[in-house]
This record gives sequence, structure tokens and C-alpha cells, in this order.
Amino acid sequence: MKYTTVKRFYPILVKWYNIGVDIDNWFWDHRKNKFIWYVDDFFRNFRYHGIKGSSFYYWEIRPRIYKLIKLYLTITGSITGMKYRRRLENDWDTKLIDSNPGFCYTRNRGWINRYYTCIVYPFNFVRLLRTTYNTKDKECINTYTTMVFSMLGSEEEPEEIIPNTITLYKGFIWNKKQLKKALKAYKMDLDEINKIMDKAREEDRKKREELKEQEIA
Repeated sequence: MKYTTVKRFYPILVKWYNIGVDIDNWFWDHRKNKFIWYVDDFFRNFRYHGIKGSSFYYWEIRPRIYKLIKLYLTITGSITGMKYRRRLENDWDTKLIDSNPGFCYTRNRGWINRYYTCIVYPFNFVRLLRTTYNTKDKECINTYTTMVFSMLGSEEEPEEIIPNTITLYKGFIWNKKQLKKALKAYKMDLDEINKIMDKAREEDRKKREELKEQEIA
């Protein structure tokens, strides 16, 4: 494109750009109005995150959906199942990733990662799934950090990630005995991975002590 052509149309492009900036500034100046805030936020986020990335969905739609799920599960007699889900959701030994009244998705803490999915069905029927993600060279990887490092890393294509899912518990939870049994299945799996990491920490501590003694000697 010739310089004269660019020079001719540049003021028009600047004018249109400034109109867009003025509109955006007007929305920002009137953001205290809830409706205007939602409209502005929707257009900002819809392109990249869809409707679920907007504040309108987060503050207005999602809470109502969650209330309907809770009402449905309560009517169909799943109060104990939801209690079990809350226990897993609030467990200190795991990190919460996502949840609603009938579902929670967590992972354990540490460098060896297992992901836990709890699903509550009508009539207190519960499924607890454990998923690990493996590559050719590593097992039980952290999917989030793996994704970030792949995006920021070398030009090589990321390794294929293979999920491996098993069922830790599946059944009805009507009383305390069944609730304890379901919690035991979860805790046993969590304790297993914690023991593996504790053993690795102890071995690493012994190696560091040996190296320190060699340096002193």
C-alpha cells in the first residue's frame, strides 16, 4: 500500500478507534449501574471465554443453576450423598478445582498428582473416581503445570497425555456406616500416595545428610 493511501485513510481509522475508546470509557464511567456493568463485561469476555466467562453468568445464572441442582438432589433423597461430597470438597489434604451441589473435582497436594471426581446421583447413589494423567516418561503429572510449560517451552510438540481412571467407590450412602466406608476408600487412596511422597522425602533427606557429612570429612 502506498504512503499517500495510508496517509489519506489514517485519520479515518483513528477517528473510528477513538469512537470505540469513547464507548468503552462511557461503560467504565457508568460501571456502578449493574446492567451496564454486565453488558460491558459480557462483550469483554464473550470472545475469549464464552458466556461462562462473564460476570453475569457467574453472579446471576450459576447460583440459580446450583440451587436447582441442590433442590433436585434434596427432593430425590440425596442429602447424605451431598454431605459426602462436601467432606471431599473441604478436605485439607486436597485442592478444590471445581464443584457444584452434586459434583466436586479435586487433586491431592504434592508432586505426584491424583485427581478425584465425586458425583452425587438421586437416592444417595455416589461415584468416586480417581484419575491420573501420564506421559511416556512421567506418571501422575500435574496437568496445569504441564500445559503451562508446554506453552512456554521449546518448539517440540508436547507429549501425549494418557488419562487413567479407576472407580474407588460406587454405591448408595444411606447411613453412617456406608458414609464411613466411602470415606475410607477415599482416605486409603490418599494415604497411599502420601506415603510414597513421604518415603521420597526421607530418602532425599538422607542423601543430603550424607553429602553434608562427606563435605565435613
